[in-house]
Amino acid sequence: MEELFRLFKNITNEEGEIIKIIKENIKVSSLTSILDIGSNSGYISSKLQPQKNKITLIDIDEFNTEPEIKFIKSSWEEAIIEGKFDLIIASHVWGHFGYKDTQKIAFDKMIKHKLDKGKIILCYNTNSEFMGKLVDFSKEVLGDFQYDYFDEDIIKEYDKKEITFEVKLKAKDFEDLAELVKILIITEEKNYKKNQVKEFLERNLSKPEFKIEQKVIIIQ
Repeated sequence: MEELFRLFKNITNEEGEIIKIIKENIKVSSLTSILDIGSNSGYISSKLQPQKNKITLIDIDEFNTEPEIKFIKSSWEEAIIEGKFDLIIASHVWGHFGYKDTQKIAFDKMIKHKLDKGKIILCYNTNSEFMGKLVDFSKEVLGDFQYDYFDEDIIKEYDKKEITFEVKLKAKDFEDLAELVKILIITEEKNYKKNQVKEFLERNLSKPEFKIEQKVIIIQ
């Protein structure tokens, strides 16, 4: 799955878009401390902050990182965190929190660990247009699965800036596209009905590609 994850990221370049948006809206200096939640290998943080000792990564899986980077292997809900940070990033992890019904708990914990003048970056899919159809189809056919979304009512009282952008997921054929969709619709391999997903894609798309609308929210 990790290889498929990296392929998905390379095709969509969503991390590159997120990095670009953050750089355009936030000044990251050599002193900026970053906490990256659900970080994977920490690609976004590493591109923002060359001073690796200012980066803390948290993920439920283990990743090989540079020795200067602090890595915590834990879920965010259970992680023991010391101190507060200038910048907290939570990119495409909200489906997990939604599945566990811990989105507000997760966000409140981020607020607790943000410095007074710090910022929180939330990134997630809006699930509009074709993605909405894919989610609805998955609810009917796959049953138990996770997908990326965020309950914006949680942050309605906060001062924030919203930026919406699109990426494209593209494959050589519908067979490969159905495989890539596993990154968007997360379920156990035994539950993933690839043939039915492929048929759905063929019925609803003229070619093996579609756009994914995403949102970056900066909490001041």
